[in-house]
Amino acid sequence: MRALTAKQQRFLDAYLGPARYNATEAARMAGYTGNRVTLAQIGSKTCRTPQVAEAIEADLERYRAEMMAAMMVRYGRKT
Repeated sequence: MRALTAKQQRFLDAYLGPARYNATEAARMAGYTGNRVTLAQIGSKTCRTPQVAEAIEADLERYRAEMMAAMMVRYGRKT
């Protein structure tokens, strides 16, 4: 799989960080230009790029694992 471009990496960093999974805002923060509709289209398309989608899924898996571990600590293992 190809590496992310610099702009895709900026998008991903924004999407997973300060944009809080808002693709339109992440596109704006990554340096894409256009009106809100254009940025929404760019954000949606960028999220579907295989390399970006894979990185988003990996982050979500990491988050799920962290949440499961926290629940196990807080509530204990149910057997």
